[in-house]
Amino acid sequence: MEIIVNGKSVNEYLHEGKIYIEGKEKSEFSIRVKNNGSSRILAVPTADGLSVMDGKAAGLKSRGYIVDGYDSLVIDGWRTSDNSVAKFFFTSPEKSYAELSDKGENIGVIGVAVFEEKQNTVIIQQHYEKVYPLVKPWQPYPDYPYSPWWGGGTYTGGLISSVTMLSSLSADTGSLKSDNANNMQAIGAGFGDEKNAPVTTVSFDRKDTPSAVFEIFYNTREQLKNLGVIFNKPVYVTPSAFPADNGYCKPPKNN
Repeated sequence: MEIIVNGKSVNEYLHEGKIYIEGKEKSEFSIRVKNNGSSRILAVPTADGLSVMDGKAAGLKSRGYIVDGYDSLVIDGWRTSDNSVAKFFFTSPEKSYAELSDKGENIGVIGVAVFEEKQNTVIIQQHYEKVYPLVKPWQPYPDYPYSPWWGGGTYTGGLISSVTMLSSLSADTGSLKSDNANNMQAIGAGFGDEKNAPVTTVSFDRKDTPSAVFEIFYNTREQLKNLGVIFNKPVYVTPSAFPADNGYCKPPKNN
């Protein structure tokens, strides 16, 4: 996940284990989600503790966007219909969408929870019989724990629920919360001009828990300095030689 302003990713700064960015009042911003895997995922985006899909308190059952394998998605605003969004922009806390909706306790954080799709699995267990070793008449049979038969095929899987491309963080499972004190938060996410952004409804059977949850905290430069953020040390993500990706070599994309 990254935040886009004027078509470019903004600098991220690491402070006490959290990622921070600088927000400037009146600047429009977008959320970009990139899927580095081959299977599609469900990205559930939030801003200021609210689902960007319906404006309600965000939880792990909120709807989200489907991102195909090796693809990315840019989310430009609060979804107002199947055809449009209201653009994100930084504004004063009292003018933020969360505060105007009487839900301003989590202003200052943008999040995305990523869900993988459930896979139907067939488990095959081999039949076997209890077999005793040859023993002499006066020797007792050994006591072998066993089950005489293990049955042939067990099907596990779940019902596919219909979600939107668009699919679902809910208030009853907890929201992504900012640890910034409200008296330090100098900007929030506003509800801006309408933009055309059509979506369609698709099916996606999400796993029960997210595979990853990303949070980016934001504030003005002055307040981030007061928090102790050092601006001359942007986050640098080092590459990994063994990222635990199992399987075999796949042809490069578009090959």
